[in-house]
Amino acid sequence: MRRRHTHSCLVGLVITVAVACSVAPGCRSTGPKSIRAGRGNYNIAIAQTNSQQLLLNLVRLRYRDTPVFLAVTSVSTSYTVTANVGATVGDIAELGVVGVEGGLVYAERPTITYAPLQGQQFVDQLMQPISLRAILLLYHSSWRIDRLFTVCFQSLGGLPNAPSAASPTPSEPPEYEDFHNVVAHLRTLQKQRLIEIGLGDDEHSIVIQVLPRASERPEIRAIVEEIVLALELPEGTTRWTLTTDGGGRKSGSVPVVTRSLAGSMYFLSQGVQAPASDEQAGRVTVTRDERGQRFDWNAVLKGLFKIMSSDDPPKNAYSGIAYRDSWFYIDDSDLETKSTFSLLTQLAALQAGDDELQMPTLTLPVR
Repeated sequence: MRRRHTHSCLVGLVITVAVACSVAPGCRSTGPKSIRAGRGNYNIAIAQTNSQQLLLNLVRLRYRDTPVFLAVTSVSTSYTVTANVGATVGDIAELGVVGVEGGLVYAERPTITYAPLQGQQFVDQLMQPISLRAILLLYHSSWRIDRLFTVCFQSLGGLPNAPSAASPTPSEPPEYEDFHNVVAHLRTLQKQRLIEIGLGDDEHSIVIQVLPRASERPEIRAIVEEIVLALELPEGTTRWTLTTDGGGRKSGSVPVVTRSLAGSMYFLSQGVQAPASDEQAGRVTVTRDERGQRFDWNAVLKGLFKIMSSDDPPKNAYSGIAYRDSWFYIDDSDLETKSTFSLLTQLAALQAGDDELQMPTLTLPVR
């Protein structure tokens, strides 16, 4: 009886030790390890699928298909750890224990919530014109002025920026050359830090101020004069107020029309390179000039945005999606397209946020 009791005590002791050794370390480290293993993976997955969704909707617009946005509204997960312990008993050295085995079962149970973009939220995010203050905020985040104005503006001082492209692909070429000349000059001034942009007198305006030192260089004076002439401003004007209020034109004011986010997406969707078979089948519009020659939309987009297509999955893609029996993707080495895609993503985030934007405190003195 004593030996049997000794054997059972030893078995119980070994099992207890095994449980303690196998469970305790796991319990101490499950929380931190789950964050290390899960948070980064969820972050990457959400970022990748957001890019793929935006890319997919740009392709849909090129085909005149209906865009659909499905937002990930919440991600929650729980983790469970279950310990399993077993023992085998035999007569070895009169101890009665041959071996002990155990293990941990680690399980993750995520709950992900999606919500379609519709109703008033759809109107606010996609159909409302982009505000000048949102554009100003992006400018002060160091975005190039030509990229920013080309994506967001439909017209500047009466100069059209391919307004027909802010809808399904037009059959005739758009007007855009004079607008491009002005924003190219503004980019020159921006690169040389010869302009400042700040808040206007109201929420419908922002101010571009040419700095005094610009007058010291003849080539810069010539650029400023060309801008003033193109925008039909008084000669010698160096302070220009961009406004969307639609009121009468005042001295030094430049009326502008901003696109909606949907308009900017339609505009950029002209950079989707559809397969030749889809063009021949009439699934996408091919823009042609008065002589019947194919119009190159890259002349409007200035190399800022291009989505490629292929029959097979791309090998060097920043983001790609399968649609209509083809693959559409952004080449990972196309830095201009990746930058414009990032800008569009930030525009979407701003349009989805609060109406009250925290603006930079820069104000421009009256000269």
